[in-house]
Amino acid sequence: MSVFKCPGAERIRASFPDEIPCPCGRAVEIWPDEAEARCPSCGGIVGRVMPPACVGWCASARVCVGEELYARYLRSRGKAGGKEAGP
Repeated sequence: MSVFKCPGAERIRASFPDEIPCPCGRAVEIWPDEAEARCPSCGGIVGRVMPPACVGWCASARVCVGEELYARYLRSRGKAGGKEAGP
């Protein structure tokens, strides 16, 4: 039996934070399934444009990344401007 791992969802399954600069000068960690995060220094909200990912359009996304990550990703996409289009 072959175990297929979708390369498009790998960034969400094996996630690591990105550092986004806050206007106050501090770097804020934002995870791949988040559109925004609160700065621990000034309390401001730092956001970013969510990069396209297959999770937004693939029919197998729930199974591929898991129910919890799928739901968090879709919530963050809603904050970032809605559902993304597929290829």
